[in-house]
Amino acid sequence: MKVRVETWLTIWAIGTVSLVAFVVLEPFEATIGAQIIDATQLCITCAVACCFKPLRAWFAGWLAKQR
Repeated sequence: MKVRVETWLTIWAIGTVSLVAFVVLEPFEATIGAQIIDATQLCITCAVACCFKPLRAWFAGWLAKQR
């Protein structure tokens, strides 16, 4: 199975957004509550994952422009 470069870049971008959400929100876990922070992180990750196709298309156009 061969995966295209724009697909890997999209997966990387979604993972990066999830990681940034974790790093930014995790310090607030003690004050706000673990369940609220975890739900917020999950919602952010799902929202970005819903943009998979447009983001992959954007990366494909960007790569085509770079070549």
